[in-house]
Amino acid sequence: MTSVDLYEALMTTRAVRHFDDAPVTDDEIERCLAAACQASVAGGVQPYEFVVVTDAALRDRLARLHAEACDADADSDVAEAMGRAPVLVLVLTPSRTTDHTDGTPPDAGPADASVYPAVQNLVLAARSQGLGTALTTDIRRRSAEVRELLGIPDGHDIAALVPLGRPAERWGLAERRPWWTLTSRDRFGTRPSPGGG
Repeated sequence: MTSVDLYEALMTTRAVRHFDDAPVTDDEIERCLAAACQASVAGGVQPYEFVVVTDAALRDRLARLHAEACDADADSDVAEAMGRAPVLVLVLTPSRTTDHTDGTPPDAGPADASVYPAVQNLVLAARSQGLGTALTTDIRRRSAEVRELLGIPDGHDIAALVPLGRPAERWGLAERRPWWTLTSRDRFGTRPSPGGG
């Protein structure tokens, strides 16, 4: 099994939008989900569930719904690549109109505050196994169709759709603004110098 240093994974895990045809094993999927469930959560509540889709016909339909949900000017390659991923992980959170009978306290704050650390853990666990992912949320625009397709009951909102597969592209640094342009020291606007404290 592939293993990668945590800091290297943090620095080189980027959205993967092109996958090869190699399968992903159940063990690899389970390791990703186990890591997701170990993420930090507010109040110890895990306000998420996962629907793992490996059936080819369902994956194709989800990919089509994702393509329809994307803006007209979105990269069409992304929608096409979604269908090539051998696994699609749909991430659900309790509906904001939920009556909290599932044990989620109403004062725990937005579920998003705890769901996205779980998604990031899933992404990093995938990277540690040589698998690529991408966090996508456009599918939320087709929530009704997704609910019907996968039999998702009321009380659950869609937070994200994460394709999972073996990347057909290289790992590397994503194009991002450097940390020192987004950081203040002691007082807002006092920018540090990289390497200079």
